[in-house]
Amino acid sequence: MVGLLGTVISMIGTFTKIQEAQGGVSEQAGSIGLALFATALGLVTAIPLVFAHVMFKAQINDFELRIKKTTLKFIELATTLKTPLKP
Repeated sequence: MVGLLGTVISMIGTFTKIQEAQGGVSEQAGSIGLALFATALGLVTAIPLVFAHVMFKAQINDFELRIKKTTLKFIELATTLKTPLKP
């Protein structure tokens, strides 16, 4: 995604220069540049969010593993009790 972001930013600059240089094509270049700017904005938003998602998912997986280990220890402890639990 970072490579795509760099490409889009470069294309924005290219179309901006085309817009400044020629008259008839300038309107089209400006529109394309605007579309690329919107794409770049989306990528700037998406890249940190993907990173945050990966980090959050890793924390959830770690928490799930700790819960499973604790549950297994509890089951092991409960099965080794010599006297049954009374309500």
